[in-house]
Amino acid sequence: MLKRNQQGMTLVELMIAMGMGLVVILAATTLFSATVGASSISTRMTVLRSDLNAIANLIASDVRRTGYSANASNNFGKPACTSDYETNCPFVFKPDRDLSASNNCIIARMDANDDGVLDINTNEVRGYVFDNGIIYQMTSFTGTPACDGTYTRESLSWQTDLTISNLTFTYLSGAASSGIRSINISVSGYSGATPELTMTLNQEVRLRNDDI
Repeated sequence: MLKRNQQGMTLVELMIAMGMGLVVILAATTLFSATVGASSISTRMTVLRSDLNAIANLIASDVRRTGYSANASNNFGKPACTSDYETNCPFVFKPDRDLSASNNCIIARMDANDDGVLDINTNEVRGYVFDNGIIYQMTSFTGTPACDGTYTRESLSWQTDLTISNLTFTYLSGAASSGIRSINISVSGYSGATPELTMTLNQEVRLRNDDI
């Protein structure tokens, strides 16, 4: 009877092949997990940037319009704008009146209906304030609009989705000869689900309706 030699992998060779296969699978799984994690972080940062931009742009749009008046030419160069501006130049932005001492609140005034009169509890006075992780929009005022006054407010952010860690308004007076003034808006925050992901946005807004 003829003796036939059996061919194939030995047990040792089979175990080595299986081990190499497991190494390849582990490497592929690790790479996939890293890719998914990086993609998730990128998506969350994009959402965070979008949320902060939306708030910063809303505030900037009102700051950009502050000082507008149908009779704005009457405000330019008037001594009253430096002294009794509350009565004579109610729309002109004045940092000692319209910014809080802590620089986390701002009041914007504008002559939205072109009647030359400041109508307080309409859309002619808008304010924004940062308080305990949330940015609020002031919707109505009791008496003279002021950061330290009495007002009602509505939240612009919810901490479950977005927590604001800082909101700062910095007044930049510029050169006295040019009269160019601006406000730098700095807003920082993080996603409510991932507090380790933080971002800060800065936007400088020129006050074009000025009391030159």
